[in-house]
Amino acid sequence: MRGTQFSIFPFNKNMFMRALPKFSQQPLRALLFTSMLLIALFLATLTAAQAANYSQPYSAAQTSAGTLINESPEEDSPKKLRIVSMNYCIDYVLARWQNENFEFYPVAEHHGRIEKIMQLAPDMIIAGQFNSPIRINNFRNNGLPVSVLDEPNSFADSRQFFRELADVLQQPELAQADIAAISIPPALAINETDIRPTVLAMQVNQWSFGGNNLLNELFQHMGLENLAARKGDGLVKVGLEDILQWQPDILLLEGKLVNSEIAVESEAEHCNSDTCVQQAPQSFALANLNLMHKSLRNYQQLPHVTALYLPREISGCMAQRLPEAIDILTSQLISAERFKPVQESSSELTSEPARENRP
Repeated sequence: MRGTQFSIFPFNKNMFMRALPKFSQQPLRALLFTSMLLIALFLATLTAAQAANYSQPYSAAQTSAGTLINESPEEDSPKKLRIVSMNYCIDYVLARWQNENFEFYPVAEHHGRIEKIMQLAPDMIIAGQFNSPIRINNFRNNGLPVSVLDEPNSFADSRQFFRELADVLQQPELAQADIAAISIPPALAINETDIRPTVLAMQVNQWSFGGNNLLNELFQHMGLENLAARKGDGLVKVGLEDILQWQPDILLLEGKLVNSEIAVESEAEHCNSDTCVQQAPQSFALANLNLMHKSLRNYQQLPHVTALYLPREISGCMAQRLPEAIDILTSQLISAERFKPVQESSSELTSEPARENRP
């Protein structure tokens, strides 16, 4: 039939619109109504959950385990310190001292990278006197505490170093054994005389240790005259000409003593029946020319010359490994059978600068 409208709905559009609430026909009012309804439902759910939480009693197991409010077990146990070391020599000491009260991250773990150290979130960064001040200031500007330890320059400084490091770790008792181990070595003299032996420590680039430093004090306690001290204090330049002019009784070089059986497969030098000396490997570089020079090698072979060898890891950390250095040097001198311990103080030994007649 013309004019008749068909619909699948049982009522037409006008009937549907009249059935809705009047405010729902306005979009803004409908949105506001829906939002208020959702907020009310959320608040009601949150209130019910909190009420259920407070009404639930604690079990006996929870109470004995210390999980009640304000009774956390972490507050009763001491905090484990997180320590970052910026110095290889400090790494050695911390590795020996490590216990359950602190954990430390050595240089090999972070390689001095600022971003890596920041990620570790340490309680304390321990640096040495010769670490980069720019890097140290960067740490401090980012809120990280840094403790800078001076490089020991004497026996007294070495003892103080251990005290300060133990104080940083909040365990002063850790330093006691190391301080007690720093003992005065016996003084030595050339056999059948009271003459003070002369010594010269050879380094790369023709450097040597003069006066007013830890190694010089060690030489003094051992009754040795440090010839490099004639050039001044600290690091001084000593050429091959000085060695041949001074004619030192003892040369101190980097290296280590090895068993003669082990030395068969290595390039060892100066072997006797029991031991050989394996010098620290010297790469071909201008810095090592003085140690590789033939005149120095020939001088070491003279009968009146005694060569002492300190492992590189000990000579580079002399203050932190002073007891080991004392034991190594003393045992090598005594085994050389050219020197004897003396009862007198090392200051009572006589020096003999002119050495014209050699045995």
